[in-house]
Amino acid sequence: RISPILSHLNPPVNDDSFTSSFLSVSNASSSDGESSKVSIGGVSLDLKEPKKVELVPFDVIPSEFGFNQVDNHLPQELLHHLRWMMQKDKLGQDIFLIGPPGPLRRWLALLYCQLTKREVEYVSLSRDTTESDLKVRREIVKRSIVYVDQAPIRAAIEGRILVLEGIEKAERNVLPVLNNLLENREVSLEDGRFLMSHDRYDDLVKKKGYSRADLDNLKIVRVDPRFRVIALGTPVPKFNGNPLDPPLRSRFQARDVNSLNAETLYGVLQAQFGSALPHNLIRNTISLSESFKAMELEGNDLFPKLPHFPITAVFSILRLQAVFPDESLSKILSRIYPFHLVVGTEGPKTLESEKNSEEAAIRLVLQKQGFLSSSPQDSRFKLISNAKSKIISHSRRIQISFENAKNSSPLLLETNGGNSLGSSSKLIEMPYHTQLLGEMMQDHIIGSDFCVIGEKGSGKSVIVRRFAEILGYSDDVSPSLFEIIHLYKDMTVRDLFQRRGTHVNGDTFWENSALVRCALNGGIVVLDGINRLHSGAISAIQRIINDREMNLVDGSLILKEEKYQVLRRKMGKTEEEMRVLSIFPIHPSFRIICLATTSSSTSNSTWLTSEVLSLFHWHEMKNMEEEWKKNLLRELFPKLNSQLLDRILLLQSNVNQSGRKEGEDSKESEIQLSLRQLIRICRRCSQFPNDLYSTVQRTLLFHFLPVALRDNLHKLLNASGIFEEKHSLVEPQLKVTTKEESGREVQSSVISVEDQDSHVEENLPSGTCQFIQVDDLSMPINRPQNPQLVPKILFYNVPQHVLLLKELMKDVSLGEHILLIGNQGVGKNKLVDKMLSLLQIEREYIQLHRDTTVQQLTVSPSVVNGVVTWSDSPLVKAVKYGRCLVVDEADKAPLEVVCILKGLAEDGQMIISDGRKIVSSDANDSNDREDSGIIRMHPDFKMIVLANRPGFPFLGNDFFSECGDCFSCHVIDNPDINSEMKLLRMYAPSVPESVIVQLTKLFGQLRKMVDEGLLGYPYSLRELVNIVKHLEHFGSDGLVDTLENVFSFDIYDSQLRHHLLKTFQEAGIPLGLGNYQPTISLSKESPLTPWILQEKWKLLDKNTLTGNFTHEQNKKENVVLQLSIKPENQGKNLRGRSMGRLSQFSEFCYSWSVETQGRTLGMTSTPDGSIHILTEDPFEIHSHPMDSRTGQISQSYDVIELAQLYPYYRADQGFSGFSFKDPKNPKIISLGLKSPTVALYLPFYEVVLITGMPNSGSSSTFTVPFDVSLGEEPSGMISPKGIFATTKSRASLHKSIMEDSMAHRNVLLFYSRKSTRMSLLKITEGVDRIPSVQISKIQLEGKGFPHRIVILSLEPLTLMVWMEEQEGKVIQMMGIMEQDSKLRLYRLESEGNKLPDFVFGSGEDRDRVFAMNRNGYFSSSGLLNSIENRISGFEVWGNNRDTKEEMDSFSSFWSRKLGLMLNVYSIQEEERKEGDSKRKERGPSVVIEAVDPLKNSIRKIFIPSERFRMKSEPAMVKQESYPRFRSSLLPIAITSCETEGSAAFLFTDGTIHIFELDPERIKSSLEGWKAVVGSKILEGQNEPKLSIEYDEGKKASGDIKEGKIDEEGGEHFGGNTWKGGSGGADTAGLGGAGGPYRNHDGKHPVHQISDEEKAKVSQEIKERAKAMAKEGLAKRLKEIDMGKGESDLYERLLLQVGREISSLRVILEGVEAKKKERTWLSNQTAGDLDDRKIVEGIVGEKNIYKKRGVQENLPGFQEKPKRLRFVMDISGSMFRFNSQDKRLERLLLCTLMIMESFRGFEHKYQVSIVGHSGDSQEIPLVDYGAIPSNRKERLKVLERMVAHSEYCSSGDTTIEATEEAIKSVIQQNDADDYFVFVVSDANLRRYGIKPERLSQVVTSDPRVNVYAIFIASLGEEAEVIRSGLPLGRGFATFDTSKLPSVFKQIFAESVLKERTSRL
Repeated sequence: RISPILSHLNPPVNDDSFTSSFLSVSNASSSDGESSKVSIGGVSLDLKEPKKVELVPFDVIPSEFGFNQVDNHLPQELLHHLRWMMQKDKLGQDIFLIGPPGPLRRWLALLYCQLTKREVEYVSLSRDTTESDLKVRREIVKRSIVYVDQAPIRAAIEGRILVLEGIEKAERNVLPVLNNLLENREVSLEDGRFLMSHDRYDDLVKKKGYSRADLDNLKIVRVDPRFRVIALGTPVPKFNGNPLDPPLRSRFQARDVNSLNAETLYGVLQAQFGSALPHNLIRNTISLSESFKAMELEGNDLFPKLPHFPITAVFSILRLQAVFPDESLSKILSRIYPFHLVVGTEGPKTLESEKNSEEAAIRLVLQKQGFLSSSPQDSRFKLISNAKSKIISHSRRIQISFENAKNSSPLLLETNGGNSLGSSSKLIEMPYHTQLLGEMMQDHIIGSDFCVIGEKGSGKSVIVRRFAEILGYSDDVSPSLFEIIHLYKDMTVRDLFQRRGTHVNGDTFWENSALVRCALNGGIVVLDGINRLHSGAISAIQRIINDREMNLVDGSLILKEEKYQVLRRKMGKTEEEMRVLSIFPIHPSFRIICLATTSSSTSNSTWLTSEVLSLFHWHEMKNMEEEWKKNLLRELFPKLNSQLLDRILLLQSNVNQSGRKEGEDSKESEIQLSLRQLIRICRRCSQFPNDLYSTVQRTLLFHFLPVALRDNLHKLLNASGIFEEKHSLVEPQLKVTTKEESGREVQSSVISVEDQDSHVEENLPSGTCQFIQVDDLSMPINRPQNPQLVPKILFYNVPQHVLLLKELMKDVSLGEHILLIGNQGVGKNKLVDKMLSLLQIEREYIQLHRDTTVQQLTVSPSVVNGVVTWSDSPLVKAVKYGRCLVVDEADKAPLEVVCILKGLAEDGQMIISDGRKIVSSDANDSNDREDSGIIRMHPDFKMIVLANRPGFPFLGNDFFSECGDCFSCHVIDNPDINSEMKLLRMYAPSVPESVIVQLTKLFGQLRKMVDEGLLGYPYSLRELVNIVKHLEHFGSDGLVDTLENVFSFDIYDSQLRHHLLKTFQEAGIPLGLGNYQPTISLSKESPLTPWILQEKWKLLDKNTLTGNFTHEQNKKENVVLQLSIKPENQGKNLRGRSMGRLSQFSEFCYSWSVETQGRTLGMTSTPDGSIHILTEDPFEIHSHPMDSRTGQISQSYDVIELAQLYPYYRADQGFSGFSFKDPKNPKIISLGLKSPTVALYLPFYEVVLITGMPNSGSSSTFTVPFDVSLGEEPSGMISPKGIFATTKSRASLHKSIMEDSMAHRNVLLFYSRKSTRMSLLKITEGVDRIPSVQISKIQLEGKGFPHRIVILSLEPLTLMVWMEEQEGKVIQMMGIMEQDSKLRLYRLESEGNKLPDFVFGSGEDRDRVFAMNRNGYFSSSGLLNSIENRISGFEVWGNNRDTKEEMDSFSSFWSRKLGLMLNVYSIQEEERKEGDSKRKERGPSVVIEAVDPLKNSIRKIFIPSERFRMKSEPAMVKQESYPRFRSSLLPIAITSCETEGSAAFLFTDGTIHIFELDPERIKSSLEGWKAVVGSKILEGQNEPKLSIEYDEGKKASGDIKEGKIDEEGGEHFGGNTWKGGSGGADTAGLGGAGGPYRNHDGKHPVHQISDEEKAKVSQEIKERAKAMAKEGLAKRLKEIDMGKGESDLYERLLLQVGREISSLRVILEGVEAKKKERTWLSNQTAGDLDDRKIVEGIVGEKNIYKKRGVQENLPGFQEKPKRLRFVMDISGSMFRFNSQDKRLERLLLCTLMIMESFRGFEHKYQVSIVGHSGDSQEIPLVDYGAIPSNRKERLKVLERMVAHSEYCSSGDTTIEATEEAIKSVIQQNDADDYFVFVVSDANLRRYGIKPERLSQVVTSDPRVNVYAIFIASLGEEAEVIRSGLPLGRGFATFDTSKLPSVFKQIFAESVLKERTSRL
């Protein structure tokens, strides 16, 4: 690729003159001695003496370029161009000189005019050029309209040459006004004149008999025959601009004017620099120019971004080398031709790393010619920092001292400067600054303008100000010699030079801008923000930059002083006479300095064009070295703790290293800390050293960073020794204190809500003042002169807001301007107003909007008696009088408008639209009177800007990105939970607490959904406050009706409504259920039947079964195993929650489904209210904490993976069914320790795991394993290795049985059938939550325990009862275990030998025992008393159950906490249709009996079958999971919820149901529920219904049909004829009755009939309509060849990712809306009056309006779609492991989500989906832009994925597929951006693929954004691969619901970054 360039490295240069086709210029003189004819190469032209000498160009080419412009000494190349131009002139043809950017074309045109003595009219065209600029402009003179001819008209009338430069810059509808003038030399003017060609005019005079006076009366004006037009333009589309309009192009003759050839250029350079510079240097410079020219000729494919190398660059290089011969050529070239700013490289690199790239070719050329150093070099000339500049006499010449690195003696040079040396600036000079100032001074000495480019906050403004002070350019003198113009996007060319105004008498005039004033006065003008200015506007100033000459709008001519003096002498005029002629000299000290901001995240190519690049010399403001930076900050802040400074600098170093590590192309790694931000952080920490962490977070807007960046920044902060501050737990208070001058506190009081401004005392004692105090911060209270300007608001002092007030007051004390960013309605305005009210600061307020202009921000124009007057805006008033300016909604205005605030905040300077200038308060300008146009900023002026958060969903301007580093930033979020609840209580003290909690929870969930992208509107505190306000005053309306006040906006978006209603119902709010009638359906309490004596038990002699017992104590230390909790298992979202108290209040509270692929094995509840569930496949514990605010299970839970200990555990190895009392089933039981701890017993292994439950946010927990087998081998503590050894099956058939009746006492008892041993585990509190466990062994003499034993804990004893066979008889045994674990045995005899089957329990009276089974309930009193007192026996009483129900299953549980016996069984439900005697089975239903033995009462609670997941569902993938045991509904486990008076039931279908059983809690909950649904509804006090009577129209007749289709699309309502209408009957439509299905055209409003009318439709009609709807569905399915089963399957899949699809579509629609947002279009003939053109309106111009419209992009910047390729892993492993973790199903859902989300956005995103497997690296699924249009085709894509995964060969082609995708996505170079998403299961290690290899592929092409998303993993492999990829390029998520969040991070954030790239 480099070979085509090599031939151009040393082009031949002939020292001799070019002889072939030699041309010369000859002049023929007339008799009077004056030249009358000029000839070039045989082409001659008659000359005519000019009328206006000042309009004839001379010395066209500046002398520094060395051209000899005298006749035959011109280069031959130029003479050839001039000869051609003369030919066209003689033919009367207009000329178009086309060529690359640069001044050569303009010089050639003016040179021709100079040779031919032609007067010139010059017009620089831009997009701001209007018709009035090309024809006539109106002015007001002496109160009359006067038409002033513009340059084209003057040229036509006077026979001059019109030079039009920048043809491609003008809008296409402007230049056609000149078409007729160019073609026929005719044009009509607005003043009534008509310009006529000389031929027709002369014909009228000679042949028609008209006199000139007659034609003058007719306003016909003759066009001079010598009138010519020379147009100058660049080729489009090679360069930016508008292509020529064909009619316009056809009227010109074109000539290509490229750069001078090597021979010509060598001759010119040799003549100028031959004596000063080496011959080789000149040759090498020419060779360099020719090489770059050759690169351009190679085309865009090889060098797409290489800018044009202008001819002026050659002269600049040699001029600098001549003045500074020892300066590095590399440094000089980088300033004159900074190609790296466009190409994207930076600094020297080795050629080996750049092969096959355009950078390699460029650097090879530079190295070949000696312009590239092998290593970075500093400038060899540095400004001597300690040598002050000296003014030489009074000639404004400054002597500058340079230090030469090669020579010891300094270099003294003289240059132009200002009048006086300025004062010291804020710059603290470092070596880097000295070097940069020296380079800037070099450019100044040779007379070049330059641009300083760098990142935000790097110190550009400060160093430029320092540069001006060194040279004596000061803004402290009058006129000012240093002006800053803050540029903005919509700034016009006219604004750069002159502003139109009116005199007192109404006459119009033109006032010079700051740029022109500096040009005339010899000052420096700084154009700040040139990157914001349109490239066409920048090009408009090229003539004043290159030639130091300009024709102004008012007709004035300004030119460089040398030419001015020559012209004055030639004309024989005085200075005063020249001023009368409006000819002014440009002072030689005048310079233009531009400032531009660059960033790696935005492209420079939109403004840094080849034309702009050729105008300036470029100085890059790079980051300083760490040591220099440290010294700088130490000098600025000597009080700053050195350790804090080291941490701050270490943080920036870590940030920079992190960015370099991730690569330059990684947008996600971009976290920047500018120098300006460092200074702000240090300033804050020097006064408040404990605020470092929070200050850094606020400075970088941590809260709004993408997740990957946020996590990375947090790590960098910690790595830098910066940790989050610990805040005091004490709530802060606002106090007002009165202090004496000595500081002694006289009085102090807390500010209450009622104290709006009463805290201010009017009459303070002498010598005292008042202060506002928050904690240790104290701020003085002002005494405002205008108290009416101090805001007064209602403000409640909640903790979070008080802390924010404290932070804001800190910034005020430091003199900072403040930026508050947050969502709408979070209290930004309230906080600001409260702070101003507390401090008694006057406020000026301005609210911005999309129509706000720069002019409106500063002044408002108005017309009074024909005179334009300007009224100060709030901004100017605040600056004048020292008030606080509050700028609200800053993100709504165009970015270019608010960017001018940057100059005000940072520089303290601003030029107002009316010409006045704001200067900083520390300026020394003595001429700051109001009439002088100077406004001095008041020292108390403060600015507070309020804006919504950047990015989605607000999509406003990114104020923070552009100006945020000039402000102290604060993120204002919704209050934390405690603050929010406290605030709501203050607003609504009478609203029930439960409602406050419910609302807080609801809005918290809604905000979370907004963050995840599921919702677009961020619901804020404002809406929440309005809701509780309504409830406070109208509580009977209920929460449901009140919520509609906020959410009625959302009811018409079906998907949004679906998400909202689901969220409401999950929160227990019955919103969206239709016209429901809330009911109360609580179970009735019934008395038990009388107790009946069942039998008598006799206690036999206690000595009959005594026996000897041995006690073995385990003395070994416990082994503690740590269990890690993976990040993805922390805070998992609880899905499938179903609330029970929506339209009906009952004992049922809510339920949810356990997320597991296998079975649920057990459940328990710890004392803190948490519920813990044991699951199989995977083997883990789901820990659900209790939400203390709501009294319900939290929405998030943690998962403890027990597979770390038992990787292959299967419960069915010992799992025997559903009875949770079955001893063979695994058990999980809660212990009574202070910290939540459970005991997990695995019967198959006879192992107990004492496991701690994780605290919130913890990443690990512990388990203590114990062997509890009762065999001969020793039991007890297990070693770390031993626990894995237990995975082998034991030989013993007698497994231990665990009894948990004593678990609340932290005692577990183990026995085994027929065994004589018993084990007791005693668990006690330990250290660090880890308990201490001891095992006691009890040996029983005898045959051992039977299979079943009933154990009851009766404090302080334990009772055991069992039956055994002795001597052929079944006898009952009783054992009493005392606290010392000794066991005493007794024999019982009873009449019936009945032993209760299920559960025992004790009531409040410990001596009373209860038992029950399916036949009845049992009670016995005095049992222990009988035993202890040796009573011979006691009686057992029973209560028979009602056995009418046919029970399918039965289970019982004793709730010790509730004192209830819970009996659960299932029955068969049945239903009957009306008129049908047959009954229809509905399936099983569950009954819960709550028995209170003490009250002898019972309650029955019915659970309908609909609550269980019993139906089979179609599946995409063959299922291999275990059966769900749906044949029975017996609960697996029942547990009491300790903290809420409820019980949890775990059923076989994997659902957990929570029932509230405590009567007192039920009563309290009922009151809260009434507040939700509204008490009036429940009490039957409905308000009278209001109605408006209409003609009922059509009623449902039963004649059901689809209806006719109206081809014209008219509106239909109230009838029964047309399809798609509303409010009618019988046809498909909306809002009517009796139609078959819903249908609407979406164009017309929906008319809804009343519910009463709907209710009148008969059941028969409803059934017929339903049948017809089914037919319509079947017809639609048939159209797409989709069966009912396929449709159901697709619906099920779609339902699973419905939220995710909505999330992505919300993002895409938001971006689309932003792209379609219109802007203001200026220069319109209709619309809104443009404030900038008030005067033009007065004089009657037409183009004075603006209107909203879509701004057309220039060719070259047209928008293109983005190309995305999704690479899906459909290898065999996806199918193989799907049965374990559903990875293939997740992949299918992900694919479905992509197809559904991007459908409809094909014009914006070209999406392709391919698969890869062991068979192929590219399996086509969806081609680019061809997403299937119907469900059938989309389902086929999924089916193909499943089939391929099932039958493909093993293997992995992830790397190859990714490489192929990268090649494919950029195959067509017509996209705006490129993305590749690799979705895989991370099964790479098996095939030897390392993360490093994948990382190389991901970053292989910087044009493509490649991301890897792992949706499954074997072990930790996904996390290992993710951590090995660049930051933000890898994601591991095993939950489909989190995929939209991933795409939002890596896609939406990237898309939204474009919002500033084109500004």
